[in-house]
Amino acid sequence: MANFVPSDMLTLELEAGEEVNLHEDATKDPLYIRGAYFVNNKAGMPKDKKKIDLFILDPNYKVIYSVRQQEEGIFRINTTMAG
Repeated sequence: MANFVPSDMLTLELEAGEEVNLHEDATKDPLYIRGAYFVNNKAGMPKDKKKIDLFILDPNYKVIYSVRQQEEGIFRINTTMAG
């Protein structure tokens, strides 16, 4: 990715079935947000557990980006409102 700054990176390790919520305060509109996700295949992990569901919501909890059952991907969005 262009303009990649390693100190801006966040890494999370989750177990199968685990969920996490992250919140970013978007102080201006639009704000360009990008990221990547991938499954690190542990030995013996069933194939159906090697998928990610990703949802990005606006401050009103409206889904503005989503992917389901993916092993990896890159997302790029512009926020729809400050908040």
